[in-house]
Formats: sequence, C-alpha cells, structure tokens
Amino acid sequence: MSVASLWAKTKTKAVQTKQMVNVKLGRAEETVDNTFEEERAKFNDHYTKLKKLREDGRRVVKALTELSAAQMALFEDFLTLYPQDATAHANVTKGREASSSAEAARMVFEQNMTKDFIDPLTVYNGQFEELKKRMDVRSTRKIDMDRYKFDLKNHQAKNNPKAGVTEEKFQKAAHSYDLLNTELRNDMPALYEDRGSFLEPLYSVYTKSLYQYYEASQISMQMASQMVREVSPGSLSSKLRVITPDANSWAYQGGTGNERGSGPDHPSATGSESGYSPSNNYAPSSPPPNESVLPPSHMTGTVMGVPPPATTYEPALPSNAGKPGKVLFNFTGQDETELTVTEGDRILIYAMEGEWWEAEFNGRRGLLPFNYVALE
Repeated sequence: MSVASLWAKTKTKAVQTKQMVNVKLGRAEETVDNTFEEERAKFNDHYTKLKKLREDGRRVVKALTELSAAQMALFEDFLTLYPQDATAHANVTKGREASSSAEAARMVFEQNMTKDFIDPLTVYNGQFEELKKRMDVRSTRKIDMDRYKFDLKNHQAKNNPKAGVTEEKFQKAAHSYDLLNTELRNDMPALYEDRGSFLEPLYSVYTKSLYQYYEASQISMQMASQMVREVSPGSLSSKLRVITPDANSWAYQGGTGNERGSGPDHPSATGSESGYSPSNNYAPSSPPPNESVLPPSHMTGTVMGVPPPATTYEPALPSNAGKPGKVLFNFTGQDETELTVTEGDRILIYAMEGEWWEAEFNGRRGLLPFNYVALE
C-alpha cells in the first residue's frame, strides 16, 4: 500500500470516527432502519442456536467415544482380575469382543455425524459469518452517508461552494448503502425462514445414525449377556464378605479369654498353635432346600458357635433409622442383651454386621442371630 493510499485511509477513518462522536453528542443525525434491526435480532438469535446445535453434536460424538473407551477398560479390568482358567474369564473375553463390535458401530456413527451433520452445519453456518461481514460494511457505508448528509446540511446553511460536491458524494454513498441494506434485509429472513428445510434432513441423519449405533451395540451385548444369563445379580449379596467376621476376629480381643467372640464356641478354640483356624461360619440369610434351618440345641444363645458380644448393649442408631425385618424362627434371649421373638414377628433392624444383628421388638433393643431374621 502506497503512502498516499495509507494517508487517505487514515483520513477517512478519522472523519468516520468524528461522525460517530457527533452522533453520540447529538450534533448529527443517525440513519435508523427499524426493520433491519428487528431482522438482525432474529438473525443473531438463530445463529447462536445453530452454533449450539453444532457443538452439542460434537459433544454426543465425544461422549460416545469416552463411553466406549470406559467400557473396554472395564472388560480389561475384569480380565486382569479373573483367574485365566476360570469359566468367567472366557465369558469376559467374549464380552470384550462384543464391546469391540460396539466400538466399530460407534466409529461408523462418528463418521456419519462428521460427514453428514457437523460438516454440513459448519458450511451452512458460514453464511451467517459472511452476512456478519457484510453488516460491518453496511455500518461503514451508513456512517459515510450520514456524515456527507451532515456536511451537506452545514455547507448549504452557509452557502458554501463545496455543497455541490458534497451532495454528489452524499447521493453516491446513499445509493451504495441502500443497495446493501436492501440485500441484507432480504437475506437475513431468507436464512431464518429456510431453517425447516435445512434442519429436517440434519435431524434425520442424527436419529438414523444413533439408532443404527444402538441397534448394533444391542446385538453385540446381547450375545455377551447370554453367557451369564444363569448368574443372578442377587447372588452378589452373599459374596460381599469372606473375611473373618468382626465378632470372631482376634483384632478386637484383649487376650484374656473373656472378650467378645472368645470361649469354647469360638472358632479359634480348637485352632492351630497360632490361635487361629479358618472359620466356615458364613451362612445364607435363608436356609437351603430340604435342610434343617433350626440350630442344634447345644448352640442356643450362639450363632454357628459364636456367642453374642459380651459387652454391655447400647443402641448404636436413632430409633428412626431401623429397616423393617421379619423373624424367621423362634429365639429365646439368654440375657438382657438379647431379644426373645417368635417366628413371624415384625422387627426393626439397625445394625447388620457380624453374626449378631441389632434389632428392636416391642420397643426394646437387643441382639438376634443374623440367620434368624430377614429384611422385608
């Protein structure tokens, strides 16, 4: 750019700035087109929503990508934990293969969304960016038109000989402004009114692609789920604890032989020299079929050979924290820490740790053997 061109551009910018200052100070008038401003408000609102639509489409693609990666990671976690010779290890391997098939379907979804949703939306939104640039040109032309009009008015008031040249400039600037202003007033509503014809195929791409992904994923995961159909999720509750119960653990014993869990019925009484022998005191909350569920007479006052805690009983939780339960078998308490209940009695259960559970019956708190009661 030559020095002369640079100087002319700088001078034009200066007089345009001066015109804007005069308008703000009330010394000059500004051309206002209310129809244009209304259309521009709708234009800006519509463009904001379209940009959000594109970003939300990208978010869906990203979310499914992260979900697929997390699913694959979970299968890998199971494979590293399961013994390799276990039947379940082969089932998890099949599950991982099914997840890989679902990942392939996700990749197809991502390709479809990119090619037929995000990319077309980006091109479509480019029209809005182009119109915004044209609006900037319109603003500049409006300033030039208004300043020539302002100068013309002053020249005419003073009979300045420059009035003729200024009027010619004003007419030229007004004509240039009117052409672009009319064009924008037509293009902005055209974009807004066209939204239905554009959005319908876009929505079709999204829903069909998502349906195909879910359908393929469902088929893959159904094959994997058939391998564990016979495994009941409810069986998990009986597998939550395999270590020695707190009531039996020597971690809570003082070594005098009189503490909680000690005595002739304690599993360690007949153990090794170390004072410990593995305990098989775990029993399901309901008895297996065709087996006696009542404890032998010599175990009265104990649960699978484990006496109740020897400490003074104190309720641990507020009265409104109990869970409804039912008594499965008659039980006669041996001291003030234990409850006496009859089969079918309704109770409130407050603590469910170890072999003895804390419950309330008829307003009295006490202990009951865990396999004599059940949650409702």
